[in-house]
Amino acid sequence: MERIAAWFRGGVPWETLGVALLLLIGCILAGRILLRTLARLLERSRLERGLSRFVQQAARVIVWLITVMIVGDSLGVPVTSLVALFSVAGLAVSLAVQSSLSNLAGGLMVMTNKPFSADDYIEVSGMGGTVREVTLFYTKLLTDDGKEIFVPNSEIAGAKIVNFTRSPRRRVDIDFSVGYGVAFERVRQCVLPLARQMDRVLDDPAPALVTVRYGPSAVDYSLRVYAATADYGAVRAALMERVRPALEGAGISLGNG
Repeated sequence: MERIAAWFRGGVPWETLGVALLLLIGCILAGRILLRTLARLLERSRLERGLSRFVQQAARVIVWLITVMIVGDSLGVPVTSLVALFSVAGLAVSLAVQSSLSNLAGGLMVMTNKPFSADDYIEVSGMGGTVREVTLFYTKLLTDDGKEIFVPNSEIAGAKIVNFTRSPRRRVDIDFSVGYGVAFERVRQCVLPLARQMDRVLDDPAPALVTVRYGPSAVDYSLRVYAATADYGAVRAALMERVRPALEGAGISLGNG
């Protein structure tokens, strides 16, 4: 800082100012060309929009820092002092926004690794919802009941993420219990035709009924069918509405496992 102050007290010749002005104009023009070229390259790439925006902003800051050092050097300003000044300022800013930088690092990891994309349904940190937007600091989730949740990216980067959308199909499990007095084959003949008759239930893999557990007073069963990921909710709701009436219509009462 003392060296920079001494440079200001010494004065600058007009010729040096003219050269510095030309360098400044040249750096600005070159910087604009570089930034435009970078923007075109990023548009052609498959980077997330937020990551692409961050790269452009970071490049703009670097271009201006280089411009300041080039112009400062032409004016006789000690470049090493400028670098030290920028380093101290950067350290102070990083300490002041430490949590934000943690979210930023998490956002870069999410955008680079791409464990999910917009419109994917995910579950993370005990929360489930449809991804509406991925920014550098937060990921916005829309829950099934219409709530918007902003999850810090630092939390997402270190959590287990379950993506329910990546696979083209999902298995729907309908669990229920039936007393020991009812044979497995009878239950099977009651619920499997019901599942096969539904339009959105996939034939491959075929619907199946499996025995899950033998409880104290009943047998726990699971009706398992596959549906397209987009139809998961509708198929599950339809089966939940139809399985019990079908069983009771056949004289089979649900029990407690």
